[in-house]
Amino acid sequence: MLAPLVNLLIAVASVLAHRWLWVRLARDTTRRGGRARRTGTVATVASAALAAAPRILVPTLGPDTERPLAWARYAWLGVLLNLILVCWCRRFRVRSSGRERSSGDGTAQHAGWRSRSL
Repeated sequence: MLAPLVNLLIAVASVLAHRWLWVRLARDTTRRGGRARRTGTVATVASAALAAAPRILVPTLGPDTERPLAWARYAWLGVLLNLILVCWCRRFRVRSSGRERSSGDGTAQHAGWRSRSL
């Protein structure tokens, strides 16, 4: 009874973490409609599916098929956590160093980042 709820929570956490990374690594650094953004989007969606799929598909796959997927999932989760930590540390370092500039609309941007047009 608890397993479906845990699977749902894992899937939601995976989607939220991957969405945050996509915003930081793809949307904020690439042009809309460009090849780099499309590649980043595909990689983010594939990695989110890889992170959640083995846990959700365990009852239907069987242990021999699930093991390689689980191994890839754990490897990717390590990369995911490191990327999140790097993005957070960089964001904190930029804020604490005072290298931000105001964009006029109340938001602060790092002086070295390309300002994106919405």
